[in-house]
Amino acid sequence: MIPRQIQSSNPIQFKTQEIQESLKNTGVFIKDSFVIKQLSDFDQYRQEEEYIPAEEDYVFALQNKDEKTPFLGVANYYFKREGYCLNTYLNGDIYFGYYNNDLRSKQGLYSFKPIADQNFLLSQFYYGSWAEDLFNGPGIYLWLKEEANKTPFTDYNNTTFEAFVGNSIKGKFDKGALLNKKGENTFIYYGSLSEKGKKEGNNCFYYCAKLEKLCYGKFDDGTFIEGYIGKFDEKGNLTDLIIYKKLDDNNSQGEKIKINSEPDIANILRKIREVLVSKDYFYMIYEEFGKIIEFRDEKMNNIDMILTEKYEEIMKCFNYNKITLCQEIEKNLSL
Repeated sequence: MIPRQIQSSNPIQFKTQEIQESLKNTGVFIKDSFVIKQLSDFDQYRQEEEYIPAEEDYVFALQNKDEKTPFLGVANYYFKREGYCLNTYLNGDIYFGYYNNDLRSKQGLYSFKPIADQNFLLSQFYYGSWAEDLFNGPGIYLWLKEEANKTPFTDYNNTTFEAFVGNSIKGKFDKGALLNKKGENTFIYYGSLSEKGKKEGNNCFYYCAKLEKLCYGKFDDGTFIEGYIGKFDEKGNLTDLIIYKKLDDNNSQGEKIKINSEPDIANILRKIREVLVSKDYFYMIYEEFGKIIEFRDEKMNNIDMILTEKYEEIMKCFNYNKITLCQEIEKNLSL
C-alpha cells in the first residue's frame, strides 16, 4: 500500500533576466523547446485579483517537447508557476492542480503513467490536498487494474482496485480507510498505517463483505493480533462474537462467547458494519475518478480553457470530500 514516487515539480531553470530582456525586445522567449509569451489581452484571462494582480506581473508559459505538453498554465513575474496549471512530466505522469511559488499546493490530481501487465493496465492516481510539492492532508489514492483493451472507468463489475481514503503527511499515508475490491468481494480497513503502509494501531477494524466478518482491535505489521471478531448473517444480525489473540506466527486462539456478555463490544461491531454498508463507497470512488479522468483527458490540453475558466470552481466539482466514509466513521463511532 505504499504510494509510488511522484516527480518533483522541476522548477524552470532559465535566468529571469535573460527571459525578461527577450520579452521586452521581441515579446517572446524561446530556448530549446520552451516558449514564454507575454499575454496580449490580460482582461481576457483575468479571473481574480489574487491570480493576476497586474499586467506586468504575469506571463503565459507553454512548453512543448516530443509533441507533449510538459507545462500549460500561468507563471508569475519570476517565472514560478502560480494558480491552476497542467504539468505533464517526461516520464508520462500528469499533474493538474494548484501551484504556489512553483510547488504543488492546495488541491490537485496526480496521475501516474499506467503500467502494462499482460492483458491488464494498472493505473494509479492521487486526488486531494497538497503542500510543498507532496500530498498532504485529506485525499484519495487509487490503484486501478482494468482490462487493457477497454476504455478506462467503464467496467466497474470486472475491475479490481484498492483505494486509500484519509489523511496523508508529507507524501505518506497516516490514518484513514483502505478499500479493496476483488471481483464481487470487498474489504474495508480503518485505522492507522505505518510508514511502510501497513495496518497498525488500536481501535482499528477490518471488514470482509462476502464472509460478513468483522475484526476489531489491535493491528501490527499488517496483521490483526488482538481483539474481537464478529460474524453477521445476510440480514446484518450479529450471530457470533469471538475473543481473539495471535500467539505467534503459527498459532492463535479464539474463544466464542455469548453476545450479551459483551454488550458494549457487540454494539460497536453492529454500528461499524452499519456505517460501512450504509453507502456503496467503492462505486462512489470509481465513479468520481472516472469523471475526473474524463475531464482531464478531454479538456486539459486546451490552453484557452485553462486561462479562462474559474478552475477553483471546477476542482470543487470533483470533490474528494464527497467520499464521506472517514467522516461517517469518526462521527458515529468516535474512533
